[in-house]
Amino acid sequence: MQNRVADLIRYLEFSTEPAGEELAQAIRVFQQKDGVLTGTVPTDFLKPAELVNIRDADGKLRVSLYKALLARHIMRGIKAGSVFLPTSHHYKSVDDYLIDERTWQNTKQTLLERAGMRHLECWDTVADELRGRIRTQYGNTMARIDSGENLWPGRRCG
Repeated sequence: MQNRVADLIRYLEFSTEPAGEELAQAIRVFQQKDGVLTGTVPTDFLKPAELVNIRDADGKLRVSLYKALLARHIMRGIKAGSVFLPTSHHYKSVDDYLIDERTWQNTKQTLLERAGMRHLECWDTVADELRGRIRTQYGNTMARIDSGENLWPGRRCG
């Protein structure tokens, strides 16, 4: 199992959020060393409890544990959306799904029309409508609280 995970880390291209630079550095070192790790490896991405355990009593790196922890941090990063696979359609950055500003300005009408959202073209109109809806909903919520009514079964205010 460790070899399969190590191969994935070695050959996949990962990107991280700027806050994940420590993990990105560890991945780069792992890839540069082709998964063959020695005593000097980046450890800034590890938690204090993990740091204590990655070296044995003689100070030698526990390579298998380090690889497992690296894989675990990568997995958690993918789940949290802070680590991306740029070549993946499923695990890529949210920014990669967005339309760049120039394309938006040049094709705004066509894109809105194709999405059936032409009525949302003018932001001021949309914002005013949303503000009105929020005010109305807030008023309804406050009225229900004031009257003691609560639509959740089994719970009553007052």
